[in-house]
Amino acid sequence: MARLSQNAFGRAARFLTEGARTLEAARFRHAFEGAPAEAAVEALGAYQNADGGYGRALDPDVRTPSSAALVTAQALLRLAELGAPDDHPQVRAACAYLERTRDPERWTWRIVPEDVDAYPHPSWWGSAGLEERFGDFLVNPRSEVVAGLLAFEDVVDEGWLAEVAEDTVRAVETRELDMHELLAALALLEAPGLPVGSRARARAACEQAAERLVATDPGTWSGYVLQPVEVAPRPDSPLHHMFSGSVQANLDVLIERQGEDGAWSPTWRWDSYAEAWQEARREWQGVLTLRTLESLRAYDRIDGVPSTADAGGVG
Repeated sequence: MARLSQNAFGRAARFLTEGARTLEAARFRHAFEGAPAEAAVEALGAYQNADGGYGRALDPDVRTPSSAALVTAQALLRLAELGAPDDHPQVRAACAYLERTRDPERWTWRIVPEDVDAYPHPSWWGSAGLEERFGDFLVNPRSEVVAGLLAFEDVVDEGWLAEVAEDTVRAVETRELDMHELLAALALLEAPGLPVGSRARARAACEQAAERLVATDPGTWSGYVLQPVEVAPRPDSPLHHMFSGSVQANLDVLIERQGEDGAWSPTWRWDSYAEAWQEARREWQGVLTLRTLESLRAYDRIDGVPSTADAGGVG
């Protein structure tokens, strides 16, 4: 069983603090060095717009500055992770944005803004056929949006949120999920405030989808596939029991694939906008390096760094 050496951890730390975005650097210092969360929360605020939503390439593949439901959901989940209180201005503004922008008839959110084509972007974010490609937005981004709102449920009207959450669980149950929908559904599965019965139904649907979607052959992990550690990033992850052996092998491979600069790199690339992709790729390296270190620590795979499983997970 491979371990990340102290030297290799130091190289990753230097990349995050010197070569990554301010946000990932601040999150790393909070998670691994005990720095206060306020710096990370402040860094996250740089991506929030006046309408309360988040954009501005917080998701490095979505480079329009306009607010997006997907990106706002990701921001809310980060704010919850960082312990932001319900009355924090970022939280209240983000929740109000999502409440204001939901489709009142279908209870969904458009995944990215209509102006996405006006800025560099990979082909999968092109606006043509977007709704069809993303399953009418019934699971993605809705599952993450609902998860983010449930983390701050006292800020929103409980009546409509409960109805949307139930409708989302039904969609998770009835759709043949793709890999991105599964990841979104897992965020909902771990959300606080999801009723016990709904959680059990969502878990069953996620388990069924994971059996079909998660790649357990190490030979495939250099490509764009759903890897075991992505669905079980911690020992207390809801699907860990399904992939406990594969996750350990996956972590071995990840340790081997750390770059000389200390970073982990994306397994995908854009098919256009070469210059913008280089910037996005660098930003993704910071995101992925922090994510990898968090999983390695959770599984006690870093020399000199005590294991700390995420206490917020729902088993």
